[in-house]
Amino acid sequence: MVIDVNSPAAMSTAWLELCWRTGALQQGWAQRWAQCWAETVQHATNDALQSLESVAGAVDWKSRAARIDDAGWQAMQGGLDTLQRFASTAMDAQSEFSTGMREAVRQWQRDSARALHARRSAMPLYTAIRDVLNAVAVDAVDPGPAPGAPRSREKRPSEVEA
Repeated sequence: MVIDVNSPAAMSTAWLELCWRTGALQQGWAQRWAQCWAETVQHATNDALQSLESVAGAVDWKSRAARIDDAGWQAMQGGLDTLQRFASTAMDAQSEFSTGMREAVRQWQRDSARALHARRSAMPLYTAIRDVLNAVAVDAVDPGPAPGAPRSREKRPSEVEA
């Protein structure tokens, strides 16, 4: 058996790249939510200031009461807009994260399969690892049997069904 020191390094590199991609996805997710919260606070502040200016601009009690009622309904509508913005952000962020994570895992699978393929003669468990990667991978590299691996034996005439 050949002792190979490059395969663990290649596998480690593939793993570190997956970790980096996952971290970048989490950072993007957090930034999306931070932006949503900042926009929500900005909208709420602007709406409150606009309502206060409207109420303060009233010259008599009757128009002030009408503007207060109007401000209440606008606040309720703003709350619905906020809920809609949160729901939209949640769906978009989850979809983006899910798509990015799927691609990151596929890339890790391809990189891992290539690392194993490059050193398959030095890995006695190559076939088992390749089978596991192919079972979970959509498009993992299938480099074929390892050099010197036993081929499937042919059936004897007594084993062939008549």
